[in-house]
Amino acid sequence: GIPAGPDKKKIVDELTPDEDDIFLTKWRYSAFKKTNLLEILNEQGKDQLIICGIYAHIGCLLTACEAFMDGIEPFFVADAVADFSLEHHKQALEYASNRCAVTTSTNLLLNDLQSVK
Repeated sequence: GIPAGPDKKKIVDELTPDEDDIFLTKWRYSAFKKTNLLEILNEQGKDQLIICGIYAHIGCLLTACEAFMDGIEPFFVADAVADFSLEHHKQALEYASNRCAVTTSTNLLLNDLQSVK
C-alpha cells in the first residue's frame, strides 16, 4: 500500500476534492468493493468511468474489469496510472486495452471531454 505518514498520502492542491465532489475511500483492489460506487454511477445515470491512479496492474486494472462486468465503460488513462515497474505498467495497459477498457492518454481524453461539452 501507500507508505505511512501524512506527507505520503497528501492530495496535491490541484486535485483536492471540492465540496461538491464525491469522495470514496477504497478498501479493496477494486474501487467497487465495499463502496457504493456502482450505486452512485447508476443513480446519476453514468455509464462511463475514467480510471487513473497508482498500482495500475492491481487496483486500477481490477476496477476497470469490474466496471466492464457491471456495464460501465472504463477509460484507462495510460499516462495517468503508475505502477511498481515499467513491466507491470505495460502489462496493465495491454490487459485493459485487450479485454475491458478503452485505453487513452490524458490529452486525448481532455480533448474528447471538451468536444462533448
